[in-house]
Amino acid sequence: MQVQAETVTTERNDVIVKTTGKCPACPTSKVRPIVSVPQVPAFCNVLLDNVEAAKTVKMGDIELTYCEDCSFVFNRIFDPEVLAYSPDYANSLSCSPSFGSFLQETSERLVETHDLYGKTVLELGCGDGDFVTRLCKIGNNRGFGFDPSYFGPESVDVGQGATFKAGFYGPEDAVNPDLVCSRHVLEHVEDPLEFMKLLAGAAAPSNGHLYVEVPNATYMLEKPAIWDLIYEHPGYFTDRALVVVAEAAGLNVSAAEATFHDQFLYIDAQATGSDESYLDQTTSLETLDRLVSGFKDQVESTLERWNTEIQRLASAGKRVVTWGAGSKGVTFLNLVDSRSIDHIVDINPAKHGRFVPGSGQSVIGAEALVDYRPDLVLLMNGAYENEVNEMVRQLGVNARVQVVD
Repeated sequence: MQVQAETVTTERNDVIVKTTGKCPACPTSKVRPIVSVPQVPAFCNVLLDNVEAAKTVKMGDIELTYCEDCSFVFNRIFDPEVLAYSPDYANSLSCSPSFGSFLQETSERLVETHDLYGKTVLELGCGDGDFVTRLCKIGNNRGFGFDPSYFGPESVDVGQGATFKAGFYGPEDAVNPDLVCSRHVLEHVEDPLEFMKLLAGAAAPSNGHLYVEVPNATYMLEKPAIWDLIYEHPGYFTDRALVVVAEAAGLNVSAAEATFHDQFLYIDAQATGSDESYLDQTTSLETLDRLVSGFKDQVESTLERWNTEIQRLASAGKRVVTWGAGSKGVTFLNLVDSRSIDHIVDINPAKHGRFVPGSGQSVIGAEALVDYRPDLVLLMNGAYENEVNEMVRQLGVNARVQVVD
């Protein structure tokens, strides 16, 4: 079954939704539906001040759709007008030692691979500025970061200096960078090709290198990591789709690899085009078609399994908390019947005392587990299993840590 190429605008649950049967990443209309995920928070990375506000946030629907030509996965009823990014948006993972190690290793690799010593680096969608600051420090570089949700100082004395702007990058901001990087931004963009062209254009004057990192849609489909489905992401990139978009923007892709426990995907590229394509080195369309075809059944069975398990734990009087008040944790609590779960743990102190959009659980720090005494900690991301187990042990909390899969 294929979705016909058409655009229809409707109003539902106070959300304007736009449906389209065309792929946002390539010119084709050869697309087919994968699975529907109704009523998820429009923003899962914006926590609320009280439970009443949390339970009345704007919700949106996901109609996950697959492009049979370029393998891009997208929400065909995504509406960008629902979202307005601000300093309240918080998706930084820098508080985690495990994630901090990943950022440091990635920064060191980029500096060494591209000889970024005393050079200029630019990051679009810099978040809290941590990544570009690391690049400046490691290679004594000059850095620039742009992000409408940035809320830190305008400049940081590191390397040759890092300058930040709480806004979008434009032609007037050209800095002739030796490296342009963009991490976990492209999946938030409704028109990925236009954004990739912006990145390519920023790097072109100095023939700079590019590093683009996104969540790995192949991992999501294969695992299946259904908790990675959020309204904030209009698109989900397989390695093939990411290369298709990059090459359409005129980039010469030299690497497309999975990273961070295969949960992320990145490309290294350069602003000069090439007659050779990298597509032959990406996942085959046959493999991706197989993963897509089985995803709906996996989503349904996973939700049924966890609803049954949560009900069993509640009936047995077990006290359960989840760990990780980011996109995975928020999605989990909204897709399952989580009324018996009161709290979600996060090590970021800025999130403590806030409430999960949609489901309404309160966010607590790890130290609060000493008094709460849970029987079970549901960990939303297995990449942090060792880190969380060690924290729980050091706190003396007699609770089992179980990775949610």
